[in-house]
Amino acid sequence: MKTKKLLGLFLLALLLPLQALAVELTIRNEEASSAKVALAYARDEHMMVEGWINLAAEESTTINLHGVIKSNVYVHIVFDDARIEQHETTKAGEFIIQESDFRYAMPLQNAQSGPSELKGTRVPFSTIDAFDANEEQLFLNLSFAAG
Repeated sequence: MKTKKLLGLFLLALLLPLQALAVELTIRNEEASSAKVALAYARDEHMMVEGWINLAAEESTTINLHGVIKSNVYVHIVFDDARIEQHETTKAGEFIIQESDFRYAMPLQNAQSGPSELKGTRVPFSTIDAFDANEEQLFLNLSFAAG
């Protein structure tokens, strides 16, 4: 019994630092159009690029990004209604997106080139100037990005 308690405390001590590195990202779509979101973020000496997070009109979702620094999260948004375009606040760079779900990593020093074998479209990602941020959370309202 005492061994189980000690093992449990040891495991908890190992997991707490991982939780501390997690950033909670809440994305809300207040537009009248469905949208899909791709993210790019620096993690563990790599740039991760992934999508799509699909949001219906008036829908929101929360995801956890582990090992991420808030200032290194970038976004690309595509609204189903083509009349709504993402307003670029500060261009962070261009990364490759694909039509279907995707996730890839590349060393930070080559972050703009992307993996040579990856096929897709190179598009601009924006910094999160539109994010409201507190200590461990990021909030993105897609209406702020709609131009």
